[in-house]
Amino acid sequence: MEKKKFIVDRIEGNSIVLEDEKQGIILIDINLFDTKPSEGDVVVEIDDNSFKVNEDATKERKSNINALMKGMWEE
Repeated sequence: MEKKKFIVDRIEGNSIVLEDEKQGIILIDINLFDTKPSEGDVVVEIDDNSFKVNEDATKERKSNINALMKGMWEE
């Protein structure tokens, strides 16, 4: 079974606001992460009580965003 993916929308104090693939929003406690995520990171739910940053998916997402932005300003 594929793990559910989220994007870190923002960090509010001790809470992380995550957006799922259907643009639903959930709020979770920062202590459910093994390391503190950053805004824009791709995270996966390991189980009901833990989440982890997916480094490879985060790098790929940021690379795709940078490529799109670069194309916007090239003439």
